[in-house]
Amino acid sequence: MPASVASTASGVIVPFSTSVRSRPVTEPLAPPVDLLAIAAHRDDVELLVGGTMARAASQGHRTGILDLTAGERGTDGSAGLRGEEADAAARVLGVA
Repeated sequence: MPASVASTASGVIVPFSTSVRSRPVTEPLAPPVDLLAIAAHRDDVELLVGGTMARAASQGHRTGILDLTAGERGTDGSAGLRGEEADAAARVLGVA
């Protein structure tokens, strides 16, 4: 884990504050979710487990997607376009 982040007892990773004491920030980076899909590329979750994500969301579960890249090395389109497409897909799937 990088020196600039800390893990809390609940497992939430938070950035260190910039104070002299280097105390961790107590606010989580994002609201908690019941189901988190992690994928390498921007469209992987939507293509591979989109139905599962949509079903979980329709059943009242908070769902989230963590893409590990922004699509900046793709061959078609730009990272910005991929971001817009991913945001639109998240809305359709009901992802938080």
